[in-house]
Amino acid sequence: SSDSSTMSLIDKLFAIWALGALLLFSAIVVRYWRLRRAISLMDGVDEGPLRIELERLAMAWDCRRVPDLVLSTANSSPFLIGTLHPVIVLPAAMGSWSAEEIRAVLLHELTHWRRHDPWIGWLQAIVQAIFWFHPCVWLANSRIRQEREAACDAAVLGGGSVAPQAYGETLLKIVGAARGRSLAEGSLVGVFERGTDLPQRLEAIMNYRHGAANFGWGSWAVWSAAALLLLPMATGMTSAEEKPAVAESSPVGVAASGDEAPKPKAKKPTSKTAKSPYPQYKSNPAHGATNVDPSLKEIVIRFDREMGPGMSITGDPALFPPISQAGKPGWRNTRTFVFPVTLAEGAYYRIGINSKSHQNFQDTFEIPALPSVIAFTTKGASQELIAKVATPHVVSTEPKIGAKDVDAGLSELKVTFDLPMGDGMSITGDVPSGVVEGSADDYVADQAGAGAGLPLRAEQPAACELSERGGGAVGAGGV
Repeated sequence: SSDSSTMSLIDKLFAIWALGALLLFSAIVVRYWRLRRAISLMDGVDEGPLRIELERLAMAWDCRRVPDLVLSTANSSPFLIGTLHPVIVLPAAMGSWSAEEIRAVLLHELTHWRRHDPWIGWLQAIVQAIFWFHPCVWLANSRIRQEREAACDAAVLGGGSVAPQAYGETLLKIVGAARGRSLAEGSLVGVFERGTDLPQRLEAIMNYRHGAANFGWGSWAVWSAAALLLLPMATGMTSAEEKPAVAESSPVGVAASGDEAPKPKAKKPTSKTAKSPYPQYKSNPAHGATNVDPSLKEIVIRFDREMGPGMSITGDPALFPPISQAGKPGWRNTRTFVFPVTLAEGAYYRIGINSKSHQNFQDTFEIPALPSVIAFTTKGASQELIAKVATPHVVSTEPKIGAKDVDAGLSELKVTFDLPMGDGMSITGDVPSGVVEGSADDYVADQAGAGAGLPLRAEQPAACELSERGGGAVGAGGV
């Protein structure tokens, strides 16, 4: 009878444990399913500057797969969800944030993805459901979440793309905008997770030092608790020749050196490939191309040297060719960049390669390509659209280029172009002081808009070298 009563007690305890584990894990799965369903109804970001920035950062950080991107109208902090089909969920209000703030958030979520943190999140959920009765498991899970966020913070700051102060300010802005709400649980990992110590995290961010170890007493406490809890329950021994499966995806401690984007090995440019100190490229379609076949599936940009992993596609998003769903912009090899597109008939497209503020198209010596434009029209475009891609050329100058013994009484220089020009100008080069009379306001365009005169002051003798390539003189079409 004593044996039967003992078995009865064990059966009752087992039933209580099984019921608790089933209820807890079911609650996690149901909540995850509801959130996934809600995300499927959110607005996806498949193109435009935000998507391009995500893909650029993912490429620079060596992410094998770029997560999908959606915008949520709910007041919640950004988070990453999914193990096989990852999705980054951002508040819609982030569209008005600065480029540095958006970069900080995207880098944080991409770091979670590259560290396999969603898988670790599910492992935590399973362990917590199995050992729901053990307070040490709840304590360890809470501490793991804090250490996971600290490791991601260290990885982002270690990359050097975001300053600690700006990163901390972005974190505070997220908490304020989300009103302290976070959906990051289970297989979700976010910028701000429930149960994390925000003041301690901010202090670590502001005191961050590149290369310093952040594996402190808290990390040792988590590992000690996990060892005391799980090792006695192990059913077998790990072979001395086998490595623990969690070694590469440990959620605790600082980011390993592999968390930083690998830099390609630089090749010294040869005389054949380095005709210019700046990277040069040819594109298909070329800048100024007209009558481009709308069935073209990709824009190909080939550089004259080995390039780094970054990219900067700039300009007005309204003029970007739509990105094809069949692929994503990226490097085909170290010299060829491919931009998958879906073109329309009779359209005008314009994309920028680098800009003054974004110069991630760089060679392996981190020399950026000069800002430039690729503009073209497809078959069926109107003459008005075709005129936008025409590049103006100088037809004639008065005096002629290279002229000698020019009359010192000459009152103006005149440059005539083959296209109607805009109102701007860039007079560059070696211009002796006092040669130009007045200011830019004295620049006069003729009625046809294809010629311009610049008033001069007579001065003898004088040598003058001017250039129209300064960037201010552009055609009426903007080229």
